Amino acid sequence: MLRPGTGSLRLRLLLLSVLTIITALVVAGFLLAAIFDRHLERRVAQELNAKLLELAGAFALDVNGEPMLTKQLADPQYEQPYSGRYWQVSDAKGPLLRSRSLWDRALAHDDPRGSGFKAYESTGPDGATLYLRERDVQLASDSGVRTFRLTVAIDHAELSELGASFLTDAGVALAVIGAVLVLGAWLQIRIGLKPLRRLQGQLAQIQRGGSTHLDGAFPAEVGRSPAA
Repeated sequence: MLRPGTGSLRLRLLLLSVLTIITALVVAGFLLAAIFDRHLERRVAQELNAKLLELAGAFALDVNGEPMLTKQLADPQYEQPYSGRYWQVSDAKGPLLRSRSLWDRALAHDDPRGSGFKAYESTGPDGATLYLRERDVQLASDSGVRTFRLTVAIDHAELSELGASFLTDAGVALAVIGAVLVLGAWLQIRIGLKPLRRLQGQLAQIQRGGSTHLDGAFPAEVGRSPAA
């Protein structure tokens, strides 16, 4: 008569443990995803800042006052059409120089008399979402000081792919952790309820008349009176 009750208690404890573990892992998954997104955005911003400085260091005016690059930029993806990595130099009239990767397209063009340094998202080649970083530079020429806007960009799809890959790996890791925790909870419940199973067996003997008292040591919770 007592066996179903013990089994029911074991099942309830196990279900409660499983629900707690699942809830904790789901919360951990969301937190990891948020932390990864924030870290990735900072990393991309740092990368674009470095590329913007590289572009600014290579940008100059030739003897005729025309914009030019004094050296080739390091990223080879600038030479691959629609590679997802782009740069552009423009003035108030529009683009003047741009990477081969843009092919016959151009990046979003703002009035260079506006903000001197900013980052934003915009639509790029083939409707791709780009993350852009830009700044204004001023160079002196025979006609006076001219303002140019330097822009670098990266395809947001790269960030999405990295995010999806991370979530897949994190999901597998959390699933393994969850399985280990569930196994641990099952072992903990099994070991923790072992005195109750022994108590159950002795009570069954008393009910059958095979014994008149309980033998052995039991946890304090079992021997505690209701008033305690």
